[in-house]
Amino acid sequence: MGQQNLLIIVVGIMVVAIAVTVAIAMFRGNSIETARNNLIVDLGFYAQKAREYYWKPRAQGGGDRSFANVRIDNLAYSTQNENGRYYVESSTNDEVVLLGVGRMISGDDTIRVRMKVSERRNLVEIIN
Repeated sequence: MGQQNLLIIVVGIMVVAIAVTVAIAMFRGNSIETARNNLIVDLGFYAQKAREYYWKPRAQGGGDRSFANVRIDNLAYSTQNENGRYYVESSTNDEVVLLGVGRMISGDDTIRVRMKVSERRNLVEIIN
């Protein structure tokens, strides 16, 4: 009877350890997904500002129907927040590519999200 009780205790400890390990992994995955979503929302804000720049006449500090020469500091006062840092990766007349680098680390690199902004749409690419 003593060995049977000891076996039940050992199995119970193993089940609890596995459950805790799975819960930690699920929480970590959820945190990374939330951080990515926050970057996408912030990039959407910068994309809207880039479109405002695109449509604004050059005399008023805009691009006059061009994304060329747009800089991240043209779009907003701050280029970083609690979610990450934001950059203009490239800009042409028809498209600007925005990059968000998150503060959370996934694997051995930071979370990165790229958004290609054109006159009518945004295309999101999750890099890491």
